[in-house]
This record gives sequence, structure tokens and C-alpha cells, in this order.
Amino acid sequence: MNTNIDYLAAKYNGYVDCTKEKALCDKYQVHYFPTIKYVISNYVHDYFGRTSLRSLIEMCDSLNPESITMISDDATYTSFIHSSQVVFLCVYDSSPFGEQLYSHFQNVSQYLLLYAVSFLFPFFNPQTFGATHDPLQILPPIQPPYVVRIEGDEDPLYYRSQNVTRDELFNWIRSLSLPLLPEYRGRAYNDIVRSGKRTLLFALDSAALIDNEQIAHLKQVVRSLPVSVDSFESE
Repeated sequence: MNTNIDYLAAKYNGYVDCTKEKALCDKYQVHYFPTIKYVISNYVHDYFGRTSLRSLIEMCDSLNPESITMISDDATYTSFIHSSQVVFLCVYDSSPFGEQLYSHFQNVSQYLLLYAVSFLFPFFNPQTFGATHDPLQILPPIQPPYVVRIEGDEDPLYYRSQNVTRDELFNWIRSLSLPLLPEYRGRAYNDIVRSGKRTLLFALDSAALIDNEQIAHLKQVVRSLPVSVDSFESE
């Protein structure tokens, strides 16, 4: 199965030791390790996800081996930076912690892991929805949890159920050819929405709207789903 994704170039530049690559690290404002940044159309953003070891491992588990490219020369790196694709850069130092991360990142899974996202913004309140010019106003005015499909200029589609079962969600996503994306927050999420690229997102509101046990269940449901329709056909 070819799981290389046209709109998500999930790549990292391997093992970067900032004691040897100071100019590169200074250019992209790498001040701590490990650092994850992403690039959209020649603009470098910080990744605002969690930076614990477990979370970073999970993020790299969200990347397919086929979609990861080791960047070994400036020309290749520059071509990715100037492309319209979303490029992930994971930068490590030579510390034991960095070595451990690098080792884990070599063993990425064959599935995309979709993180749970907590939306705490006022425009998710149905009564105030649409009162902002934020790109997220294109989303339907409903209370999470829900799964949203955004595909170019088409109207968003969403799936929602109070008691989501694995089979229900499995069958719904089965009809889609869209891979699941890693976690996006704030500006990163806005960039993806604004780009018009095909996206499938799993949204959760705060724990006030859904208890931790159900959150854990929904995470487990989504993490068990194959990447694309090809995955289903191969079963």
C-alpha cells in the first residue's frame, strides 16, 4: 500500500548536532531539544504540541515510513522548504535524551495516529459561533466530540455520536480516502484549514463536556483505525 501523502510531507532532517550545525540551528531558532517545527510555503512555525518524550514518540508514530525522507544535502532541504507541502522537522542534539528519541523515531508505525485535540475557544460555543473571522468558523456549530472532514472548497462533513463505538467510527471513516493528521493547535491548525488541503480531524472539547474515560475510549478507537481506504480493502 502506498501511504505517501500528497499534502503532508512528513519528513525530518535526521540527527542534527547543534554544536556542529550552529548556523542551521540559529537560522531556525532552535533553542532547546528536542525541537519540532513545521514548514508551510517557506514559513517556519513552531510545533505547539506537547514536548514530553512520550508525546514526541507518539507524534513520530503518526508518520509513515514511506513518507519520511532523510535530508542529507542543502538542495533537497531547500526544495522542501520552498514547496507548498507541510514539512515536519525534528531536530535532536547529541545528548542521551536526543539519542533515545532518534532511536525511537527510526521505528515509526505503519499507521497514522490521530491525537485528541482540546478546543477551548469561544467560537465552539454554538451561541457565539461565527462571531469571529477565524478560519475555523467554517466548521459546523456543534458541540464536540466529533470528527470533521475538510476537503478543499467542499462543505465540511462531520460524524458525531454520543456513544461512539469502534465499528460506527470505523465504518464512517472507511468511506473516506483521507489519512488522519497528527495534533494541531492554534496557529498550526489554522494554517492547515486555511491551506484548503484535505484534512480529517478528531476534535474533543474540555473535560467539562466529556469525561476522561470516554476521552480515553475515543482515542483508542481512532488510534486503531487504518490510514486510508486502501487499508480497508486489503483486510
